[in-house]
Amino acid sequence: MIKSTNNTTSKHTIDIDRIIRNSSFSMEVEGFHIPPEQQDEVRRVLTGELDADELRQSYIAEAERHGATSYGDE
Repeated sequence: MIKSTNNTTSKHTIDIDRIIRNSSFSMEVEGFHIPPEQQDEVRRVLTGELDADELRQSYIAEAERHGATSYGDE
């Protein structure tokens, strides 16, 4: 648990954790799984520690390394 003297920060962290849990649950209902590493990356995007566009580009680059094409590249 994160200790914080700032109640807003604590609430913000709780909201982010709830968002990630709900999203993970929704994906699992559909038969997909979000690995803990990706959950951490999403948490970092939502807290502003990581740029969403940079993360998206890293996912695209990884997919291309595995032979998948990006949307719009077809």
